[in-house]
Amino acid sequence: MPTPIDHALVEDLAVGTCNSFDLFCLRGDYSNVKIDPLLVRTIVISWITDLERYGEFHNSSDLDHYKQAGYLLYWIAKLKPISSIFAKPPASQISSKYQAINEEFALFCAL
Repeated sequence: MPTPIDHALVEDLAVGTCNSFDLFCLRGDYSNVKIDPLLVRTIVISWITDLERYGEFHNSSDLDHYKQAGYLLYWIAKLKPISSIFAKPPASQISSKYQAINEEFALFCAL
């Protein structure tokens, strides 16, 4: 039977991820982008669920940091919580470093 989700933990991890996004934007000189907090919560819940499922399948409660980082990277890259603040992004965002921003943020969080 699945373990109930600890909503306080989800909220803490989601807030931490959103705070990491702010630092990521400053370091990468990204502007005019936003992160969706609801998608971040979905990412955290999916990540926790996958880690629990993996632990149950392998009879292990001690997952290494690499496995945890890999699952987090997967969910961020899959759900893509970062988007442009514009309804129609300017051409400079369409053909620039902004194209892979979700994948770069996933790597930033995993490291």
